[in-house]
Amino acid sequence: MYAALCRAADQVIEPLQALGASEQAEILQKALLEAEEIYLNTTENADCRDE
Repeated sequence: MYAALCRAADQVIEPLQALGASEQAEILQKALLEAEEIYLNTTENADCRDE
């Protein structure tokens, strides 16, 4: 579910910029980067719990 949502957001960033919606595209881009950071931190923490 998470991957599908991120993929969809990623697919619309460039078209939004082309339509002149740069601010909205930037919001999506920042959210994707934040989601990636959360995912990586969560994954790293999950790996530590297995040890």
